[in-house]
Amino acid sequence: MFTLPKIKDILDTILYKKLYHLEYQPIFNVYTDKIVAYEALARFDVDYACINDPKFIIQQMNTIYPFLITKRLYNTLYKSLHEFTVPVHFNISLPELHIFDYFKKTEAIIFEITEQDQCGDNDFEELLKRKHEGFSFGLDDFGSGYSNIHYFLQDNIPFNFVKIDKRLTDQLIDSKRLSAISRLLTMFEHDLSIDVIIEGVETQEKLDNLKSHGFSLIQGFLLGKPTIISKIKR
Repeated sequence: MFTLPKIKDILDTILYKKLYHLEYQPIFNVYTDKIVAYEALARFDVDYACINDPKFIIQQMNTIYPFLITKRLYNTLYKSLHEFTVPVHFNISLPELHIFDYFKKTEAIIFEITEQDQCGDNDFEELLKRKHEGFSFGLDDFGSGYSNIHYFLQDNIPFNFVKIDKRLTDQLIDSKRLSAISRLLTMFEHDLSIDVIIEGVETQEKLDNLKSHGFSLIQGFLLGKPTIISKIKR
């Protein structure tokens, strides 16, 4: 395993040599068979076999690196928006909310906040503030991390959608359990006007099961793998 100084050297190299790019994975409405959004996914062009997820390492470090890389990736996406006819989701962590003045506002980008971050009162107020300024947010990895259900007990909810984590959907293998979860998630859509996106769908069987329970917004390798912008079909 790399030491922190070695990780710092790698991150310095990533920034200096611009060894990063974005790939885009489609999100489908499976009832209309149309792409309704893309998710921008960070990729790092480094050949270190022991780094399976560079973003994970970056987020563990109490340094400026996450903010610098996020800013550069966001600028890359912003300059490419003319290539898209649907919104693009962009991932940020809760601490990165507090550098939001660096992000140019556009309705074409929706920010995904991971539920693996614990949300404090200051973070919640910051989310509401930015939403009132015209930014849009979704809650990523719902059901995988901290229990942030208190988000949905407020009068003002900062999220346009929740994205259900693959580890949760992988457990929905029988109709009884899926029916129970679908009733809960239907409440989000009907009572709170929050869209539900199911991610990590990799088999036709799972897709058919989800469709039969009323889920329409799906993301996963079965429907489309992440790809560079030049290979997106228009």
